[in-house]
Amino acid sequence: MNTWSRAPSQVLELAGFAAVFWAMSAVPIVFEEGFQRDAVKLIELPGDLADALEAESRPLVMRGSLDDNVVIVTDRKTYAVNLVETSNTVLLVRPSADAHTLGVHSVLGCHYEMIETVPDLARVRSLLREHEIGVNDLPLFFDDMDGAGLRFDELADCVQASDAQIETALDLMDAIEIRGRWFSLSVELVNRALSNVLDVALSCGFQLDRLPVDEVVHELQGDFPELLIKHIVRVFSVGKNYDRDAKLDESAVCRQVAIRILLEEPKVPFEAFMTRWQLEAPGLMTPETDMLRGVALIDESVRSRTVMYVPIESLPSDPAKRFEALFSLKQKWAYEDLVAYLSDLVAFGHPLEPLILKHTRAVQQGAFYISRRSNKPLK
Repeated sequence: MNTWSRAPSQVLELAGFAAVFWAMSAVPIVFEEGFQRDAVKLIELPGDLADALEAESRPLVMRGSLDDNVVIVTDRKTYAVNLVETSNTVLLVRPSADAHTLGVHSVLGCHYEMIETVPDLARVRSLLREHEIGVNDLPLFFDDMDGAGLRFDELADCVQASDAQIETALDLMDAIEIRGRWFSLSVELVNRALSNVLDVALSCGFQLDRLPVDEVVHELQGDFPELLIKHIVRVFSVGKNYDRDAKLDESAVCRQVAIRILLEEPKVPFEAFMTRWQLEAPGLMTPETDMLRGVALIDESVRSRTVMYVPIESLPSDPAKRFEALFSLKQKWAYEDLVAYLSDLVAFGHPLEPLILKHTRAVQQGAFYISRRSNKPLK
């Protein structure tokens, strides 16, 4: 396959030359001696990707295994490469040597388009799950790795996403980097470390909105490595001052307490859950049901309300299967509860509404959403 590029001025020159021919009453077209079908591939680029290609300052990288559909990534975005068939044959012509005819050097019946897409970042979680640090694995923080963990470049080779998107996925799943290698933390280890941080704050009289990190590390140095404690404080803090006087995030802490309770009993009566949640929440923090979005559901379809543990990462990454799973759990959804389980299905900055409209329909004057396939009467 022949490939070449032309400067914009050259393209305009050729376009102007061709316009002269089209203005003529008849244009002789001949097939060149070296004519080859599909010798050229055309790719339609979105504007920002064309700018990146012309700038040559940011590399474009193809990522994917032999079993994957190919994607192209920039430093921040991922683009799917789709084949678009055309009903008409496109002739690729250029001026001939005699300047009176156009020579056909190739024909096309299709072209490729590149569309920004949502990467399947569930693969990051799946890969790191094989390198999870549990309560009994704390020596990994001090000893030789023996091949444990994954380097960032190893993740990038296996995940069809840009580097920035992989970094975001690592941050969202609270992954930890130890000496250049990435690991996930078991929820049991996270719960134990956070509980110890909160216990130290309570016993020492530390304020949760100005938590002295170094003093907490000192109090726990015999039980937990410094790197782990600082990581836990960062994960459950707001702002950027988590290395000194950290401000714990009330919503994140209360949500993790709820996860700990629901791991013991994934489905529990609402009143019993709220009583225990409020009892085990630290300090002056007040649990609110809004904090459960994306983590648990409040099932009101039965006479006695129940709370069910349904973390977003447990749901399918395919949009159609995600909606199917959600509507198998609840027949109707309030908008705020629904979007909490959809935020990872669209590219950053893109609206969720087209996806919601494709798979649902609004009922009861827009108060709730049900499956577009549903014919069941609402309860």
